[in-house]
Amino acid sequence: MTPGSTSGAHAVDAPVATDIRSVNFFNGRLLTAEDLRREQDANLRLRDRLGLAVGEGVVTGLEVSLPVTAGPGTPVVAVSAGVAVNRRGRAVELQRDTLVTLSRRGDPGTASEGTAAPCGGGDFAPCSGADQGAPLTLSGIHLLTVAPSATSVGRAPVSGLGNETARCATDSCADGVEFRVHHLNLDPKLVADAAHVRNRLAHLMFGTSDPRRSRLEQDPFGSADGPYGLLDDLRETSLCPDEVPLACILWTPGPGIRFVDQWSVRRRVVRRSASAGWSDAVGERRQAEGEAAFLQFQDELAELAAGSAGAPDLIAARDRYRYLPAAGLVPLADSRTPRGFDALRFFAGMTTRPAMDGADPLFIDGARAQWLLRASYVHPPIDVAGGELVWVYQVRQNGAEPTAQSALLFASGFLPYLADGQYDLSRFDFANYALRLA
Repeated sequence: MTPGSTSGAHAVDAPVATDIRSVNFFNGRLLTAEDLRREQDANLRLRDRLGLAVGEGVVTGLEVSLPVTAGPGTPVVAVSAGVAVNRRGRAVELQRDTLVTLSRRGDPGTASEGTAAPCGGGDFAPCSGADQGAPLTLSGIHLLTVAPSATSVGRAPVSGLGNETARCATDSCADGVEFRVHHLNLDPKLVADAAHVRNRLAHLMFGTSDPRRSRLEQDPFGSADGPYGLLDDLRETSLCPDEVPLACILWTPGPGIRFVDQWSVRRRVVRRSASAGWSDAVGERRQAEGEAAFLQFQDELAELAAGSAGAPDLIAARDRYRYLPAAGLVPLADSRTPRGFDALRFFAGMTTRPAMDGADPLFIDGARAQWLLRASYVHPPIDVAGGELVWVYQVRQNGAEPTAQSALLFASGFLPYLADGQYDLSRFDFANYALRLA
């Protein structure tokens, strides 16, 4: 259309139709099964619009863990009941806690009467990970996702078919979900680095070192905001829009599942930004990824503290992490709770204030700790080997209860210093003089 031309333009009061078609019902109209299916499809697509407005991600539940009874060689995980919304706006609900094997079922064939069988539209084979019926034999990282599915249930009475058994004569379609597993083709060196693989995998998914993530800082007017990180790349190559990522699983034949990491790919519901060009500045994605980075760190740290192999008080951050979240909490070993970390050893080789070699601690009040954690979610992660300053605080209220475990709150040096002395807000003996940074 040339400038100034009105050809093809809509008047302000003229409707702009979509491709959703609802059946027009009137007395005397002959209805067919195709008409009713068109009506069902229109209603479903209209409902999906609400899901698109809500955003994509996990609403609640759908937590993936190792079942207590699973053997070392059994590729089985437990998934809790929950709800998610996929990229197409479709709500996905798992109504009960479920055990999921990572091997795929074989060809389901034709269901007998009264049994469940695939329903129309439930086959997503072109986007699935392993072949039908294939056991889990590939060593490495596997991505577990959930997607909507449906099964036909029961038999319906028919008329005009001579009471013959007809494939179409199922009673109903039961809404449900299906789990899918994708083997990730990653650098073998990453998988072989057993100590760091979980942390490095998570930050590949976050796109921490991906230059595409730095558009806002490096060239805000030179390029459009776009995808970044391994998870975005997987969406372009192997993941369907129907799928909601739930967890990454490291599987090795023999030893079995070595870890289940949810927050490397799991995200809370994120609404799409109203601005396509500035979503990195005003959208919700960076906030959600910061929350996921914090939760991923805390989950891995908790497993290290509770693990049977080795003593956590001998672990340094560099032993396990390439990146730390912009803020986090480290449980300390003491006489009441020996399964914790040693502050001096954990932050060894890192630049901290105060230094971990006996300097007076920095105290902050709990009222500031909550704000500090939430502010950290939009800050870049801490590069453990980068030499950047890390604030290390003790929260004044921590340890007030006799059963409470001592903890340190650390934060990126790019976050504001929060231990200034304010004698009218906290106890005098927990106040600090203003720190001179010059």
